[in-house]
Amino acid sequence: MAADPSLRNTYQIEDDLDELRALRMTAATVIAEHVWLLENTNADRKFLVFGNDRRVPEQWLERYGPLVRSVEFYFLDDRANGLSRLAAAGVSRQSR
Repeated sequence: MAADPSLRNTYQIEDDLDELRALRMTAATVIAEHVWLLENTNADRKFLVFGNDRRVPEQWLERYGPLVRSVEFYFLDDRANGLSRLAAAGVSRQSR
């Protein structure tokens, strides 16, 4: 008996979700490393600028934002031609 073709699609979606979860965990780890490095430097101003997917830094800030002491988060949006500062709760305010 042949396998149901719809099951193949279900397994593919599950694999894609697992891969997406792994990428998000990797991104969260990389952000945490950069925040730690910046907080342990003597720079006058410490910041990170993100591009592409705004949800990545926003979700990180929602979860870990209260732990950040001195690093500012920004998002560069080519479509809006601007730099937005991201607040700890994932809320942004325009900053140029």
